[in-house]
Amino acid sequence: MATRRALVIGGSLGGLFAALLLRSAGWSVVVFERNPEDLTGRGAGLSTHPQLIDVLRRVGVDFGESMGVKLDTFIFLDRSGKTYLEAKTVRTMSSWGRLYRSLRDLLPPHSYRLGMSLRHVEQDAASVGAILTDGSRIDADLLVGADGVRSTVREQFLPEVAPNYAGYVAWRAMLDESEIPPAIRAEVFERYTFCLPEGELFLAYPVPGRNNETQVGRRAYNIVWYRPTTPADLADLCTDAQGQHHGSAIPPPLIRSDVLAAIKATARALVAPQVAEIFARAQPFFQPIFDLESPRSCLDASRYWAMLPSWPGRMWAPALRRRRWTR
Repeated sequence: MATRRALVIGGSLGGLFAALLLRSAGWSVVVFERNPEDLTGRGAGLSTHPQLIDVLRRVGVDFGESMGVKLDTFIFLDRSGKTYLEAKTVRTMSSWGRLYRSLRDLLPPHSYRLGMSLRHVEQDAASVGAILTDGSRIDADLLVGADGVRSTVREQFLPEVAPNYAGYVAWRAMLDESEIPPAIRAEVFERYTFCLPEGELFLAYPVPGRNNETQVGRRAYNIVWYRPTTPADLADLCTDAQGQHHGSAIPPPLIRSDVLAAIKATARALVAPQVAEIFARAQPFFQPIFDLESPRSCLDASRYWAMLPSWPGRMWAPALRRRRWTR
């Protein structure tokens, strides 16, 4: 029996998981990533969970101490910096880059192709073809769309479906452990820390360092701050210093200095001073959060293609009517 062949459009975490799971089932897989450069330096921190660890081990990743920073305590701080709730937990805090590198290294170099963008998909009763922007066509038995919230695959098969802004953004920041004042580091670094301004969620935790180090002194501290933001305010946030508007996603280096100064001042006013100081020393950026509602299971559209968002553990399935795609 001939080996079945699959094409995965999108080389972020969702695409890598799809590719490695298919390979473990005996498929030949090629991943196409539109970006011309490796994605290692992208993303920020994340908290792992048992299901993620299980699937990592299933595809061959040894989830050991080098994969993250283990925590045994979470705390809630009020605006003055006082702890009003503390409890035990068992969590391993990792990072997007650490997971990406561990998955990427499992694929042979010829199975992961950078700078390859999909133009559209063609299919018949026998196969599915990926037509790339360079004019080439590659045929296979299965095509998986894992190309994120702005999916080219989804736009072709579900053109009426578009992401809807959910009304809030996630401000993110990461600071090297060595840049955190010693007194603050001693108080919060080894804890999963929460602050709850009215209608908002601010959380912070240690993660592997910028080169995936987990040794003490070489780690990093990750912050995620969910804030309601009106569409008008989002438009202003996405306008650079020259007045150019960047839709709903401005490149972090183009965020205006006055926007950064304002969000750092807001942090000092609303959250505990320990984590506000860390946030102020970092270079924050933001990600708008989008909802996407599918009118049907994508698996019903054709037996020759499937869809995955670019984040692990969130895939389209017949029982799921609504999905929130976040990073």
